[in-house]
Amino acid sequence: MGDPGLAAANLAHSWPLLVTILTQYSSNDRVTEKSGRAIKQALQTSRKASAGMLQQVLETVARQFHVTGHPCMLYIASELLKTFGGDAQYQAALGGYHTYCLEF
Repeated sequence: MGDPGLAAANLAHSWPLLVTILTQYSSNDRVTEKSGRAIKQALQTSRKASAGMLQQVLETVARQFHVTGHPCMLYIASELLKTFGGDAQYQAALGGYHTYCLEF
């Protein structure tokens, strides 16, 4: 399926660009969908190697879901939960995500 470490490094490197695209084109469903798909695929490939980005991704996904209501943000969140949900060391971050979502 690929090299998790390389996928995580690529995600980290491209993250500022992805956030900019999601923010500037938030009203464009096609751009949001394609960007969300790229993030989801990177997370699927990188698996737990992307743990260092967990908080950034969670916050961005929650914020963008609030702004756009686009379901692809939920797909990304579900990928994070599949990857990190069963691991006790990530429970605080995931619980924080739940709190963060409720603030919106």
